[in-house]
Amino acid sequence: MMCHLRYLPLIVLLVIPLSAFANDRREIPTDFELVRTTLINALDTHLRSLPLPPDASITVASDGTKDENNWIVEHEITKFLLDTGYNVVATSHQDTLQPRVATDSTTATMDTSQTVDLLRGVSSPTIPYSLLFRIGDLKLNYKPQSTLRFFGKSIRRSVILSLTLRIVDHRDGTTLWASWISDSQSDRVPKHILSSLETTKSVKKQTLSSPGKWAEFLTAAGMMAGIIFVAF
Repeated sequence: MMCHLRYLPLIVLLVIPLSAFANDRREIPTDFELVRTTLINALDTHLRSLPLPPDASITVASDGTKDENNWIVEHEITKFLLDTGYNVVATSHQDTLQPRVATDSTTATMDTSQTVDLLRGVSSPTIPYSLLFRIGDLKLNYKPQSTLRFFGKSIRRSVILSLTLRIVDHRDGTTLWASWISDSQSDRVPKHILSSLETTKSVKKQTLSSPGKWAEFLTAAGMMAGIIFVAF
């Protein structure tokens, strides 16, 4: 009996990693879902205590900076404010709910006059507040992970988010509140299912360099040495 027990650590060390890589049927978020989750969690932390009346009317818009991800951020901020109980009012400038496709040089950028028009649209006394945001960075990094080959190759996905927020009172032009969001979230997925998770092209993606064959060899050698040392 004791002879069999001596091999128990070896069995545990082999079964746990194998089961983790073999269980591809578990719930794995798509790229877009991972980005949304990161953004929602960050907004939940920073927008819980705003210096506004509970039933205030407010507009949500970018500060005039063109970014292909503005629609994602604007949608999630709008949804959060609505769920919190604020009255979110649409403006004449719509950068919400869907990505804009530039058809010519006029729509490709937002000039100063467009920014002024946007602010005029939210400066009515009945809509005194606006929440303006600017995306500093919103991207998804892929990084190959060093593992034993028979465990299967994996990729670490990391969402990088930085965002500025400010609330303007248009009755007197003052900034009531400003905040900087910097957050990240990551997970690890099997490489062979990665293509099925790539559901969005709007978020910037970057593939980082892999650890290299020597790093994989040293990792594998270290793991095997540990298994042999524990078992014998």
